[in-house]
Amino acid sequence: MRHFLIFFIFLSLGTQASEPKGFFIIPQLKDVLRPLGHAQNPTLNPDHISVLVWNMFKGKKDTWKRDYANLTRKSDVLILQEMFLDDQMKKVFADHVGFEYTTATSFLFDKKKIATGVATASLSSSSFQTFLRSQDREPIVNTPKVILVTTYPIDGSEQELLVVNIHAINFVTEAAFARHIFSVIPKIKNHQGPLIFAGDFNTWSQDRLDFINKMAKMLNLSEIRFFPDTRMRTFGNPLDHVFYRGLELKDAKVWGEVEGSDHKAMEASFRIPLFN
Repeated sequence: MRHFLIFFIFLSLGTQASEPKGFFIIPQLKDVLRPLGHAQNPTLNPDHISVLVWNMFKGKKDTWKRDYANLTRKSDVLILQEMFLDDQMKKVFADHVGFEYTTATSFLFDKKKIATGVATASLSSSSFQTFLRSQDREPIVNTPKVILVTTYPIDGSEQELLVVNIHAINFVTEAAFARHIFSVIPKIKNHQGPLIFAGDFNTWSQDRLDFINKMAKMLNLSEIRFFPDTRMRTFGNPLDHVFYRGLELKDAKVWGEVEGSDHKAMEASFRIPLFN
């Protein structure tokens, strides 16, 4: 994406977006969410929740499958962007023993109807799943982005962990970007319990970074600071972020040496104080 971002911005500004013919299909609302697999546990362990956040670059890299297996080996929750459910990725998800996947499709590639979007997975069964489709569409391809919202029971607590998985809309005005983020704010604001809001925010401009920082302050969210910070950057700005509330951060790292995507995977481990 870094190589084509400037070109795409100028192209999109000068191009009137039109409905793609015979290439992209936007699914009906009832077809956006799809489950895969079965969770091995009914609840999450509040003393240790390991979270992996990764834009997978549609699994295009030769080492993606191997790296995915290694990265997810000790994870409890997976927050994934650029899901691309071709035969390879679908099999990897389906064969991932003990994990329940919830996938949210932004659009389908027409010829093979391959779903692309975001996916959240956990060793615990989800108690609720919904999505928010962006009001605006990305230019040229004329497709939306989706935010996936899931909740998970916590052992020994009446509260649940809210997980918000975002791949923010790109190549649009700042107002359209803000609309996409604002759409999920009521769910975050009203949630009584711990939460994680993470993914690819496409914050390649300072204006976008400033916006999500103001959003985090408004919602009383903390952001993980990584040391060393080897996250993917565009124009010097990190694209991927992990925000949280109602959890204690134990450890965090960026897998800078892993080459299975153009983005670097982020990992964090938390505990949930049961008095929250």
